[in-house]
Amino acid sequence: MRQSTPGWQAPPGATDTHMHIYTDGYPVAASAIGPRPNGDVPDYLAKRAALGLSRCVVVQPTHYGTDNACTLAAMAAFGRSEEHT
Repeated sequence: MRQSTPGWQAPPGATDTHMHIYTDGYPVAASAIGPRPNGDVPDYLAKRAALGLSRCVVVQPTHYGTDNACTLAAMAAFGRSEEHT
């Protein structure tokens, strides 16, 4: 994922209100349309920092169907990362 820094910063406490995490190793649902995009936790945290966002709402992507394992793992990783930022 190409990272760039915008010419602005979000206000303190700004929240990304809808984002997905896609991580290799989790099975894609048979109902998924198109290839699974790339976008793991480290990529997202880098983009979030570049935008000046401090919080996010993690949304289950349809590529994983009803298997929430990737989303739950991402949420756990965000919890750990928040303790150290």
